[in-house]
Amino acid sequence: MDNLNEYPKIIQTLLDNSDFWQKVAIAIISGFSVALFNYFSSKKQRQDQAMELSYTINILNILEFKKDIDQKNISILYGENYELTDLYLISCDIENTGRKVIKNQEITFELFSTNVGILEQFFEPPLNDNLMGIEEIEIKDVKPSEVKKRYLVR
Repeated sequence: MDNLNEYPKIIQTLLDNSDFWQKVAIAIISGFSVALFNYFSSKKQRQDQAMELSYTINILNILEFKKDIDQKNISILYGENYELTDLYLISCDIENTGRKVIKNQEITFELFSTNVGILEQFFEPPLNDNLMGIEEIEIKDVKPSEVKKRYLVR
C-alpha cells in the first residue's frame, strides 16, 4: 500500500521539474516535425506519379519487292473499288509506363500525305469486347486531304 501513496508524490515531483517539461516539449515538437515531413513527402510523391504513355510504331511495306524487280506498274486491287499502288501495314503498340491509371485521355493518329487512306483498322483485343475502355471519337475539323483518327481511353 505504501507504493500507491508514492505515485502522487512522483507525479508531483515530475510536474514541478522543468527538465520534464523540456523533454515533453522536445517530444511534441519532434512528433509534429515528423508528421509535417511525412505529409509533404507523400504530397511530392503523389505529384511525381505522372501519366505516361509509351508507344512503338511498326511500318511494313507490303509491296517492298517492287523496287527489287523494277516493276513500277504493279498494283493491288483492294475489294472491288480500290486500286492501290502501294500498301503499308502500320501497327502501334501503346503501353502505360507511368504510375497513374490513364483515364479520359485522347489519342490522335494523323497521316500527313495527301494520297493516303485507311482501308481497315483493328484492335487487339477487339473494341467489341470493350475491355480496354477505348472508343472512337468523331473529328469534325478534318480537311479532305487529312487522315485523322481519334480515340478516347476511358
